[in-house]
Amino acid sequence: MKHVITILCLIARLDASPTKFFFLSNAFIEEINSKQDSWEAGRNFGEDVSLVELGLLTGTFMEGRKKELRLVKTFDPKWPERDQIPKNFDARQKWRKMCPRIGEVVDQGRCGSCWAISAAGSFTDRYCIATNGKHQMRLSAANVLSCCHDCGDGCDGGWEHLAWGYFNKHGLPTGGRWNTTEGCQPYNIPSPCKRSYNRHCPYKTCPMYDVTPKCQTRCTNEAYGKTLRKDRHFSGKEYALPKDERAIMKEIMTHGPVTAAFIAMYDFPHYKKGVYMPTEGAAPLGGHAVKVIGWGSHRNKPYWLVMNSWNQYWGDRGVVKMMRNHPSINLEDECWAAIPDLKRRKTCDDEVIWDDIWD
Repeated sequence: MKHVITILCLIARLDASPTKFFFLSNAFIEEINSKQDSWEAGRNFGEDVSLVELGLLTGTFMEGRKKELRLVKTFDPKWPERDQIPKNFDARQKWRKMCPRIGEVVDQGRCGSCWAISAAGSFTDRYCIATNGKHQMRLSAANVLSCCHDCGDGCDGGWEHLAWGYFNKHGLPTGGRWNTTEGCQPYNIPSPCKRSYNRHCPYKTCPMYDVTPKCQTRCTNEAYGKTLRKDRHFSGKEYALPKDERAIMKEIMTHGPVTAAFIAMYDFPHYKKGVYMPTEGAAPLGGHAVKVIGWGSHRNKPYWLVMNSWNQYWGDRGVVKMMRNHPSINLEDECWAAIPDLKRRKTCDDEVIWDDIWD
């Protein structure tokens, strides 16, 4: 609850400030482009988009991360050697035939669920890769959003690394897009929706913000042929990756995308193309979690290839290149993942301990 109060107080303070009008203005976009030439800013949001809505798009808590307690993965016998790391890598291309969902751009809707979506999306990709493409279904962001009470406050924000711990302890059922009959628990926030300035965007305007949907203990899709308990997909123990771009690259090459968290600045919503780095004097907007799928270099600027969750009409078709090892981004500080535990799903159903959220 304290996080909700903090966010609401921050939003109230920003709404009362002239910043509300300036950072969504054409003048601010022009200022961004005049200060740097690494990336191009443009209009992704209308000038009338509220800071409440933008605040909900950045729903990852950056405080309360106990680094001294985390398990850090520094070696994996399956990792390639250092000289085998390519200059450019895109998980969408490596596993394009086996796991095409890696490149799927999603929309979190009007909910601070980036922490849940990035983790569930990365886990979906890793599960597909681990099964050599046999498991193609999405895993449910709705379930972890609503049922992982230890992860945070649902649509009011959470910790993406605790979502990985939830996959290990409780497993994750299949899911799908909102308003579909795909999987056990499809996404439960209206999306995709239009917050974009792009006149070609065909979606309806995002509905008013609602509370986090209630945790459901059975499949919400009545047409799905399994029970929730028979549809769980588990991971091994969650782990952080060291603040070492080579280790992060090796992990992505071997096991698939990872999640990462960073402080999004006020200029970030205006990204269109190029290699993003915060402009001089940019103020923080809020914590944000994303899915990292690769890396590369553009005009001698090294970047991480990142999937955002604001639909394909944002940025470069939903994707952003983020400067590697930039002191104002520090994406390398908070990279998390886990290895899918395929045997556990098949053989250990009766050994799993379920706490009161499943009663």
